[in-house]
Amino acid sequence: MIEHIDYMDEIKLLIELVKKRLKHDVEESNRLTVLLQQSVDCLLTSSNRDNLSSTDQELIHNTIRETENKLNLNIIRLMNQKGRNGEVFRTIFIQDAIGCMKYENLSGIPQFQIRGRTYLNDNEKISSEGKTLFMLRGVQVVSTPQFCYHIATQSFSALPKHYDTNYWIVLNYLVPGTTCVQVIAYYSATPEAHEVISSTPLVAPVPSQSSQHGSTKSTSSTSSSETTHAHGWKNALRTFWKGEEDFCNTRMKLIPNVVESNWMVKMAIGQRPVILGNKLQQSYFRGDRYFEVDIDLSSSPVAAQVLGMVRGYSKEIVIDLGITIEGQIEYELPEEILCQTRFHYVNLEDAVAVTLE
Repeated sequence: MIEHIDYMDEIKLLIELVKKRLKHDVEESNRLTVLLQQSVDCLLTSSNRDNLSSTDQELIHNTIRETENKLNLNIIRLMNQKGRNGEVFRTIFIQDAIGCMKYENLSGIPQFQIRGRTYLNDNEKISSEGKTLFMLRGVQVVSTPQFCYHIATQSFSALPKHYDTNYWIVLNYLVPGTTCVQVIAYYSATPEAHEVISSTPLVAPVPSQSSQHGSTKSTSSTSSSETTHAHGWKNALRTFWKGEEDFCNTRMKLIPNVVESNWMVKMAIGQRPVILGNKLQQSYFRGDRYFEVDIDLSSSPVAAQVLGMVRGYSKEIVIDLGITIEGQIEYELPEEILCQTRFHYVNLEDAVAVTLE
């Protein structure tokens, strides 16, 4: 069964790869393209992809497998990820770009404590239960002559530039040291996050910064509705996606969790959430259907000191990093994890050198 699994992105990628890699075998390229397009048509004409006929399911499955075998695809892997409502999405894990980490070094389902619906009244936090709004699609670790900002515009960037029509978040961690290392994580929107970003606001815009520290009650007439309370994170996501610097600097929150390491690293990193913009210099870039955040880990002396120690132990560490948009107002709660990554034993010294354009 294809139940709860969306193959559309995968098929679009395969069509693009067939055109590129089989351009010298026009007949075979055309044959596979026709089969892949038939699979797309099956998905588009089905009102409920969970109820595809067994014949259509078999066609899609066999076409994908045949194409992957023909292309000898060891460059991408497929993984299932859990959406915020418990859905399982089939997503493409990028491995064909320079410096891409293997899936085995990123696998796992992190869990974090985030602000619940009634946090402003009782300080109650809830488990994220491994759910996320943007799904991890790949991580690059590269070394550069100097730190590169707006990495998505570089030709070596793993961000899809043609075939994908989803919304993406790119987190570019600038890691100081004897060489400039950049850890670049790519995430694509779940269907629900995609719908939120594409839709118009349900409630009044988030108040200005000067009013955020006043009353915790929203002035919107819909703030007391059950629907708005249950989905307050949608309002924070819409405002965040606009990329307003003041909002992003005061709301983008990192939640670390050291899963495996020595006691010294655990003590240095800790597990307390931190508003990144209060500690580090961040830069924001908007592109066609993506939002990039560059996080300069050298911009804080304390952070640089901690990283100097951690960098030497990186290949012995398993750490979860979760990003959420802090809910400071009633209609921004409960929080949801925006994106998350579990890093296994990442040796930063193995970063692949790249040339900047």
